Amino acid sequence: MGASVIVGSLGGVPPASRVAANAVNAQNRIPAIEAAIQRMRDAGRGGEVASLRAERLAAIDRLEKQLDYLHLAVSGDVQLYLYEPDSQSIIEMIGTLDGNTTDVITYVPGTYTSVHSFYGDEVQAVGRWLERKDPHLVTFAWKEGTFPGENAQTGAMNLIRIGEANDEVAALDKGRAINAFQEDLYASSTYAAVADHAGMGHSWGLAGIAASEVSGADYAEVHSLAGAGMPSGWAPSVDTRYFHWSYADALSMAQSTGLVWDGRIPEIDSAFTTRVYGKSGDFSLYLPGLLGAEAAIFLPGHSDTIPATIDPIGNHNLIASDQVDNQRALNDILREVQR
Repeated sequence: MGASVIVGSLGGVPPASRVAANAVNAQNRIPAIEAAIQRMRDAGRGGEVASLRAERLAAIDRLEKQLDYLHLAVSGDVQLYLYEPDSQSIIEMIGTLDGNTTDVITYVPGTYTSVHSFYGDEVQAVGRWLERKDPHLVTFAWKEGTFPGENAQTGAMNLIRIGEANDEVAALDKGRAINAFQEDLYASSTYAAVADHAGMGHSWGLAGIAASEVSGADYAEVHSLAGAGMPSGWAPSVDTRYFHWSYADALSMAQSTGLVWDGRIPEIDSAFTTRVYGKSGDFSLYLPGLLGAEAAIFLPGHSDTIPATIDPIGNHNLIASDQVDNQRALNDILREVQR
């Protein structure tokens, strides 16, 4: 094991030194990825059935995205605070951590997140948008170990593991890891230690952030981006401001049943200031009792209705994006972070 591998993941090492070490680790990994791509290309020269060809091309695409990401890490356009792909772990630092830094945000993405999500630029949008608007903000997009529902090999959904997104034990385990990450970060960087600290979680990521509070993490603010819920041992801190930002989406519709996190959800928790943004395609969904949910019909204004949308998945992902339709929410979030 080379020195860069050790330094790039060693607690107590200043962030800039870890990023530099992981740039070396990225460079060292590039030849193996290039060789794997070439082997995959060569494997198709003898002909193959259509299904195998599709799998091979998809694998090449994943490897090429990883290769592009590693080149960005080598050039410094991507800053890897942690890079351990074999353990499904990446922490990307977004922004410049120095004496001008006012806020450090720990951003935990949601269900299905894999290392491929980082390679595909799927989980960094909010952090990058915030840094573009205010260079005094630094975001750490955090992933250590496997996440609920992820397929580590392909980056696709593993629906067999989706139950983990509602598993308190799994969330508490991640919460301990998030708290440990923050303790190491603040101990190794005076700049990070003296800044305001915010926790931000998309979907299941909020459960990780809330669980980190159970383990001792302290935040000036916690931001739920369509957050899933909080573990039973969680209690809001009197020193923390809590916000929930969302659209009507697949998760909020499921939360209306009371079955998600046993009803411990941010939208109805009094500690959270909640903002649910209206969007075209919203409607009221009439549910004549949970057991009869399959017979749900559209009936606006009925007492047994829940907010719904014609784009449940798109809206769930929208709040964690920098799309034009999400600019209002992003500006509201930025305003609270800067306050």
